[in-house]
Amino acid sequence: MQTVVMSGDSTPEALDGLAFETLVTIDDSGHLQPALATSWTSSNNGLRWEFELRHGVTFHDGTPLNPSPVVETLSKISNQPWRVRPGNNSVIFESDSALPNLPAMLSLPQFAISAMSSTGEAVGTGPFQIDRRNGPSFTLKANDDYWGGRPFIDALELLTSRAPRDQQNDFSFDRADVIGLAPEQLRRAQQDRLRLGVSRPAETLFVVISSAKAELRDVRVRQAISLAIDREAIHSVIFQHQGETASGLLPNWLSGYEFLFESSQDLTRARQLRMEVGQTPAISIGYDPGDPTERVIAERIALNAHDIGLNMQAVAGNSGDLRIRSVTLPSLDPAAALSGSLDRLGLPSASIMSTTESLYASERAALQTYEAIPLVHLPRVTMLKDRVRDWSASPAGEWQLDRVWLAARNARVEVHP
Repeated sequence: MQTVVMSGDSTPEALDGLAFETLVTIDDSGHLQPALATSWTSSNNGLRWEFELRHGVTFHDGTPLNPSPVVETLSKISNQPWRVRPGNNSVIFESDSALPNLPAMLSLPQFAISAMSSTGEAVGTGPFQIDRRNGPSFTLKANDDYWGGRPFIDALELLTSRAPRDQQNDFSFDRADVIGLAPEQLRRAQQDRLRLGVSRPAETLFVVISSAKAELRDVRVRQAISLAIDREAIHSVIFQHQGETASGLLPNWLSGYEFLFESSQDLTRARQLRMEVGQTPAISIGYDPGDPTERVIAERIALNAHDIGLNMQAVAGNSGDLRIRSVTLPSLDPAAALSGSLDRLGLPSASIMSTTESLYASERAALQTYEAIPLVHLPRVTMLKDRVRDWSASPAGEWQLDRVWLAARNARVEVHP
């Protein structure tokens, strides 16, 4: 029996695509592909959409897929601009304003479809089903009846609350075949000639405003902080030139226009804004006490703020007025990625048109609030043993585990995101 063990520091995102599926997916080229819906049509100038459901799909408890659980799942999601109702083996969306990009939006993980089993647990339709959960540990087994074909491996074990040092030890002592690697460790791994998978820059670090302090409600203070930050130093010193400095919410390889946004340090302009505001009380920037890299970033940003006359201190924990936040690209469709990223950052994410002009305008408006200040775009790095075969990942680094197999029979693969 071939088992993959994945461990990380939070609930695994792998559950999104492996156990629970969406109506539509985005392929590695950024194109829409059928998933639980086989086709979709729009009418009434984009005010009405109908998605035809795939035949022969069952949930993990054996219940056939039909419009009812789809409607129930999507109706529970708050603050959405649509009304959803069942059709004849279809789901119908209606809205008061046009939703031209609805199929791509429905590919986002938060719109994955689930049903409630007789035991009161959520079940999905994906290639793996949740077998059991024990605290932070999940066990997923292959879905023999998966509509897309049974996975090659038999089971996955997903362990959360694992420290990076433990993951490294597992790999070094041959207890793990695949682990996730921090971007700042990539150069050393390359020098050691280890087998690596490196995505496009797909994870963005931000400074986000997490306080309602009166002084931080003044956009000039937030802009001054952004102008004071030396992103190039963070990129070159802390991350050893891995990835790239960020000026936008989305990396340029996905949006095509990020280069139009400015991210250079400008201490003169930052000091001018600081002087316009006048005296401000102390501001804190929080960091994860278990993440030494995040601590160094917070301390460097605090020093940059001191350079323009702001009293900023780096503090451990979640109590900071500012907070370092990591957001992984939620989609390879630019409009869906922008909407999903805004949602994860807690910023307004109204319906976004898919044209380049509309995307640019929406992202520019979000950046000009300085509620989320981009720092760097980083690759997602995977380190693998040679015996792992048919490994693949999307350009954004999302692991595609349903076709992975092991060269040795009865071997054990451990995967650490």
